[in-house]
Amino acid sequence: MLTFLVVFISIFSFNSFVFGSENEIKGDITPDEGFLGNPIDFYSKDKELDASELIEQNNNEIRPTYVPETFNKVIEVPMYMQKTNYWCGPACVEMIIDKYRGSVYNQETYASFMGTTTDGTDITQIARALNNYQGVYHYDIRRVDNFQAMIDKAYYSIRNDAPFIANINTASLYNSGQWAYSTQGHYIVVRSIYYDNNSERFTGHVNDPWKVGKTLKTYQVLYKAVSDHWNSSIVH
Repeated sequence: MLTFLVVFISIFSFNSFVFGSENEIKGDITPDEGFLGNPIDFYSKDKELDASELIEQNNNEIRPTYVPETFNKVIEVPMYMQKTNYWCGPACVEMIIDKYRGSVYNQETYASFMGTTTDGTDITQIARALNNYQGVYHYDIRRVDNFQAMIDKAYYSIRNDAPFIANINTASLYNSGQWAYSTQGHYIVVRSIYYDNNSERFTGHVNDPWKVGKTLKTYQVLYKAVSDHWNSSIVH
């Protein structure tokens, strides 16, 4: 019983620290939240990728091994801010469904369908909702174990006119001044991928439902945010 009380108090103290303020963001359910650290294959320059050598042809279909530097596509996705500090999941689903079908439902509908609580939304319910409310593109949850996988999957989605949802942890990026806020669990919509010659980085348009709205992020920053999350996954 004593051990139970100590564990309970520890958990309560942690949750109070992370989730205590209504201004703090806690959009996904991350009971085993952890910090994965820096990936060993974090590239210093995307420019090193030679698309002419790495893009393969197979039965007239492009295998998205890497993103061609000539690829430049931005998907128009409406911007909705989340209505509560834990409704980033419903807000992201609303944005994508609106892209496919127009404004047919609201965040309340998606929150109810996905079982969203004050702790957030389970990532499996994000994919379930996206597939339930539109039938144009099938969404799956995919781990992003390295930078190549990140841009590979992003290219596949964007090339198929499908914005994707990234599950992110920005604590480290916030501390280094590369993100506007710190969160251990949050969802954002990514709706483009293109090569920025000025920064020499692949870059994406982001719809962030938490205070920021529309912004641009390099894919190295996006990958860092995804890989730092305990599940290192996107819904694409």
